[in-house]
Amino acid sequence: TFVTTHPDGLNGNLTNGGAIALNPYSNYTYAGSGNQVTGALLPDTINTLTASSSDTLSLSDSLSVSNIIVASGSILNINQKLKTSTMSVSGTVLVADTLMVSDTATFNDGSMYNHAMNGGTIPTGKWNTGSTLMLTGITGNAPSNGNQNFYNVVWNCPNQSSNLNLGWKGNTIGGNITVLNTGASRWQLCAPATGDTATVTIMGSVTVSGTAQFSSNGTSNANTVIVINQMGDVNVTGGNFSVSRGSQGSGSGSTTWNLYGDVVMSGTTTQNSNPSNARFVFAKQGTQLLKLSNVTFGGGGLPILVKSGATLDLDTSVVAGSGKFMSDSGATVITRHPNGLGGNLTNTGTITFDPKTDFVFGGKVAQVTSTLLPDTLYNLTIDDSSGVTLSQWTVINGVLTLKAGLFNNAIAFTLGPSGTIVYAGGKLLLPINMRNVNIADARKDDNHDLIPDYSVSKDTLRIFGTVTSPNFGATYTSYYIQDASGGIDVYTGAAVMNFKVGDFVFVIGTITQNRGLTEILPLAADSFHFGFVFHDTSALQPMHLTLHQYVANPESYEGLLVEIDTLYKASGPWGAGSSVYLTNIGGIDTTLLYINANTNVGGSAEPQYPINVVGIASQHSSGASVYNDGYEIIPRDTADIEHIVILGVNNLLSDIPKDFYISQNYPNPFNPSTTINFGLPKDAEVQITVYNILGQKVTVLVDEKMKAGNHQVVFNAARLASGAYLYVMRAGEKVFKEKMLLLK
Repeated sequence: TFVTTHPDGLNGNLTNGGAIALNPYSNYTYAGSGNQVTGALLPDTINTLTASSSDTLSLSDSLSVSNIIVASGSILNINQKLKTSTMSVSGTVLVADTLMVSDTATFNDGSMYNHAMNGGTIPTGKWNTGSTLMLTGITGNAPSNGNQNFYNVVWNCPNQSSNLNLGWKGNTIGGNITVLNTGASRWQLCAPATGDTATVTIMGSVTVSGTAQFSSNGTSNANTVIVINQMGDVNVTGGNFSVSRGSQGSGSGSTTWNLYGDVVMSGTTTQNSNPSNARFVFAKQGTQLLKLSNVTFGGGGLPILVKSGATLDLDTSVVAGSGKFMSDSGATVITRHPNGLGGNLTNTGTITFDPKTDFVFGGKVAQVTSTLLPDTLYNLTIDDSSGVTLSQWTVINGVLTLKAGLFNNAIAFTLGPSGTIVYAGGKLLLPINMRNVNIADARKDDNHDLIPDYSVSKDTLRIFGTVTSPNFGATYTSYYIQDASGGIDVYTGAAVMNFKVGDFVFVIGTITQNRGLTEILPLAADSFHFGFVFHDTSALQPMHLTLHQYVANPESYEGLLVEIDTLYKASGPWGAGSSVYLTNIGGIDTTLLYINANTNVGGSAEPQYPINVVGIASQHSSGASVYNDGYEIIPRDTADIEHIVILGVNNLLSDIPKDFYISQNYPNPFNPSTTINFGLPKDAEVQITVYNILGQKVTVLVDEKMKAGNHQVVFNAARLASGAYLYVMRAGEKVFKEKMLLLK
């Protein structure tokens, strides 16, 4: 064995003028404290070459060796052709020329193989824990024999000019992958042939930085199945990190990148060339973080699936672009964004939550759930000390866990049959034992004494409805609202609140009665108890009645927006705060028209009669304990009063409408019967047919020629199942359609 520490190797040691004969079967060790060269005196064929210097050993000529040893801390620069049977590396091998290993190379903990050339061949090796494959010299051709189970892999090829891969298929990378530079191109994990499958397992993390581009694949080959299983984290601080950069036959193939660690991405671009069938899958049986900042979402976006048992913490990240977001049954999604899920998920791709996905709101500032939170869900956890506000009516079929903060349930939630609440440090704004009812239920009078039942029981109710009137109070709030079942006055005493006609609102309060008028009084005059939900842009249609129909049962129309045609003045002064008695032709029926001083009707000139009137059916009885008189119509605006011209008495039939119409059935919902009003301005063939939601005919209510005038028909559904039905009136050339709901 020869040991040299001279920088010039054997040539530096042996400068004698005599013959120098070195045995090719000898061993040669280079152990200098700085850079060394082997020297031309080293035989072309030797037994063992050991590099144990503290710096770099470079070859002076081509060499054939039985065994190579590279000690820890040493660098062997293969700048000439080198053949060896075996190789044991604990330091670094820098391959700038051909390296041929006929048997096996062993790369030990802390070792590095640096492929510093274009093309070439990576020696077959045993890549032990802690070893690293580094690629630095690739331009247009990837090295062959890259389909090995490496430990750490570093890709740093600034002159790369082609999209390349190492042909991985069934490989396990025992450590980390670091992508520092891919030049003008990208590095891809695999590229299976058409109809083939490639699986790659990465036991460590993936790091992408600078301008590097990294993806699972770039193939357009059809019917390819690619599965990446990554156990560590993803840390991206630049470049492009994407699930798939190939269409895989326009989606006939699939890519699944299973993630078991956290994903942190900043200052990068992400995209997906197979938007229908490629995705990142958060698959850890535990919590994983997705933290995004300054991310550009290219075509296909960032597709995500949260698997059963996995918990994805979205933090305050914003997932944009056109990617899909999906969750499986048993998955959990955590949001910390102030705008809840709607703040996290702004992507335009499909967002699909399995009904048994669990949700956690755990922000550091106040949050809203947003309407992306499903209206029917399983488990919900509130863990935000600054509070969370529910954005829409929600049914919770599992467990509502209140861990921290106030859960503002002014907009209702209800518990399903198996739903429960666990109080673990948080609290509800409103008690869960509050009754959620429709307006007809709130007004119910089961003993028919004209006193609402809930005004006696004093139960706390929550109702929803659309505002149908302006504020009829000057120094207090009095709005009328209605839903499909009925109407009611909302009265708040001295507090003035501001709503517009068409606002959909909720009210939490108790039922009372004032001079015969049923009212709901919010528990407090604030937005928690009388609050805005959204503005309904669809026009509110009044219920069309004849005066005779109205006065026959005014209590049943109280609180509703109604329209009554062809009314004449009977008596009374016109003016703000006054009441005018109106009647129909012949003076058969009479009602009051109340002119509210807080509308513009009070300051307007008295109209010419007859008139058509739209207004709120209300009541102001003659005494506090009188419940069956004082019924009145309150127009909301001068536009609610229309003067009509009658062309001679001989042409009149009592209460002939000016046009064909059919009204919304009342009551609605109903059980088992309901009344449908309709009107004809002239004699006509009339057919009214009821259909189910499948479009199948259920029954024909009317099929005959009828006289001009106002008519009604009763539909009895005693033998039908609960559900939605459609009734259609054909009269002359007119066709009208309305929906109704049977609830048994």
